Amino acid sequence: MNTPAREVGRTMILPVMCLCVVLIIATVAAINVSIPQIETSSLHPSNTQLIWIVDVYVIVFASLLFPAGAIGDRYGRKRALLAGLGAYVAGSVLAALAHSTAVLLCARVVMGAGAAFIMPTTLAIISGTFDGAERVRAIAVWAAFTAIGGGIGLVVGGAIVTYLTWQHLFWIGASIGLLTLALAAKYTPVTARQTGPMDMIGAALLVVCFGAALSGIIEAPKTGWGSGGNLTAFAISAAAVASFTWYELRRVEPLLDPRSFGVPTLRSGALGLTTSFFAMFSLYFVNAQFLQYAKGFDPLVTGLAILPATVSLYVSSLSSARLAERVGTKTVLIAGMLFIAFGLWLISLCGPTTPYRWYALALAIVAVGPGLSNPSMSASIMGSLPPDKAGVGSAINDTSRELGSALGIAVMGTILTNQFPRGLPPEVSQALGTDAARLSVAEVIRRVHTLSPAIQDSRLYFVRRAFADAVHTGFRVSAVVVLVVTAIMFWWYPGAAGSRRRSVGSKRPPIRKDQWQRSG
Repeated sequence: MNTPAREVGRTMILPVMCLCVVLIIATVAAINVSIPQIETSSLHPSNTQLIWIVDVYVIVFASLLFPAGAIGDRYGRKRALLAGLGAYVAGSVLAALAHSTAVLLCARVVMGAGAAFIMPTTLAIISGTFDGAERVRAIAVWAAFTAIGGGIGLVVGGAIVTYLTWQHLFWIGASIGLLTLALAAKYTPVTARQTGPMDMIGAALLVVCFGAALSGIIEAPKTGWGSGGNLTAFAISAAAVASFTWYELRRVEPLLDPRSFGVPTLRSGALGLTTSFFAMFSLYFVNAQFLQYAKGFDPLVTGLAILPATVSLYVSSLSSARLAERVGTKTVLIAGMLFIAFGLWLISLCGPTTPYRWYALALAIVAVGPGLSNPSMSASIMGSLPPDKAGVGSAINDTSRELGSALGIAVMGTILTNQFPRGLPPEVSQALGTDAARLSVAEVIRRVHTLSPAIQDSRLYFVRRAFADAVHTGFRVSAVVVLVVTAIMFWWYPGAAGSRRRSVGSKRPPIRKDQWQRSG
């Protein structure tokens, strides 16, 4: 019989884990709104350095997810979580004190490494604490908070840089990190350590694989997908994948058995999460720019204007588990993906003159999609692996999210780079020059303001219209990708749509190693 203290401790696990993920995801969003202030600060970073201040956190974070998840499984998840929170706090303090761009970049590396230990460990702890339908509901709550983390980061980050300085962004993050560290130290359960050697070679190969792939994806919109540097990065990533597969198939205790992707629920969940985040981050990447440059909102109002999507995503995430129990997981997954495609198409119809209420409605509709599907996809991944591989399962979940996010931003960035200049009025293109016309919409608008008043008055609207048209093309491309993947998931995922027989909330024994051979 559990004592009241133990019941309180178990009740606090989920809120603490959710606070952890909100902290690290809000960081990703908040740093974006602080970039203009950092650019004009005493650091005087170059354009390339500004990009890396944002991107190095994501690259380190995603590259270390698998090693961090495996270390948590091997040495104890509470230890891994506390180490990650400690690194995050230390990196935040270092960033706040940074007096050079090099120090700020180092601080971002430390913060990314800390986040890599935090993210997979939180989901692994939730998966190990709860079981059956209770676990699916807990994962749904966790997924809801990962979703609202970005919205919180935009609103809070916008307010901080509006009324304070960019250093306060990191000081406040460090303060919240210390509070989270104290709560995690008190309420996180201690998990048993595993025996056996750590697969360091497999972990290193995955670091090389994802580090090279993400570097190439992030650079693609600026340098071109077929540039020598990007082709080299993708080749290194492919070689690392091939080497990892060859090596892991020959190990008795692999870090991640490649045959695990023969399990339909796991590969469907991983592909679905990647696609969901691909679509949503293609939206997030341009949403704030659209509201500011096409509709004329200021940064703080822009953060508030995105709230309908945040609220919709949160509410639908909380409803996901109960819907899956009633109508079946497959139905919820497919419905969620269709909501994403339909919502993106609706947003692609909203131009600079569209009333905000209709844009807000389209945002709310598209956000229902990941709210419904993402929790069940995460639960499908976690339920497809043995309990002692929960950290690795969480790393699959989180890496799928990060790859999808990077791809969504890169593809939308490529479309904007190519489509935006084509839609500009000829006289604007001629006045600015071809190279200048390929710059960001903010820079083009700034330069238009320096031209003659006649061009400003008659052509500024058409610059905004060209940006909106390029964004709409990107949304329609993303919608088509989502529909194609939805068809694949419908084919892969076991059971008929509407069937509750294979709900991920049901209890079932973990898959044994000898089942990998038959799972394809």
